[in-house]
Amino acid sequence: MYPKADVPAFQLSLDLGRSPAEHFELAKELKALRERGVLVIGSGNLVHNLMAMNPGAPPYDWASISTRG
Repeated sequence: MYPKADVPAFQLSLDLGRSPAEHFELAKELKALRERGVLVIGSGNLVHNLMAMNPGAPPYDWASISTRG
């Protein structure tokens, strides 16, 4: 997307322990970064800890080390 890596970036992690309202408030605070051309990248335990969303469920194939070549 940016082969020259010339775009400032800010990485954040979304938190399963926070409410949607809290995440929305954070997004409002980060708006100023976006307006200044900063790439905001979000990830976090909402993806990396899917077991917390459905305890006892098997992992998705894409998330399992045993299914990687």
